[in-house]
Amino acid sequence: MADSLETQKSQNKKNNEELINFDNYYSIFRHANKNCMSFSEHAILSLTFSGKLFLGSVKAFIHAFIPDVYSKSTTELIKEIEDMISVAGCNNPDLEKKEV
Repeated sequence: MADSLETQKSQNKKNNEELINFDNYYSIFRHANKNCMSFSEHAILSLTFSGKLFLGSVKAFIHAFIPDVYSKSTTELIKEIEDMISVAGCNNPDLEKKEV
């Protein structure tokens, strides 16, 4: 854990960026800010994906052994997630974009 944190710190120094930046517009975290999301918006979206992918994984596992069950669930899940991403964060057509 400490090694990965040190690696992250050295990479951040190379990029001349801090992991947390309080001057960001949307969030103090670079990733959320670059995707035009607050921390809570990003967390909710990520947790939603996590739940959907977990359920999708269970369905795919069942489908592997009983092919007639959940035969389109993975395709439908991919489409659903693509649709969610297409309107999330910076992709949101109603978002007033700020320079980040």
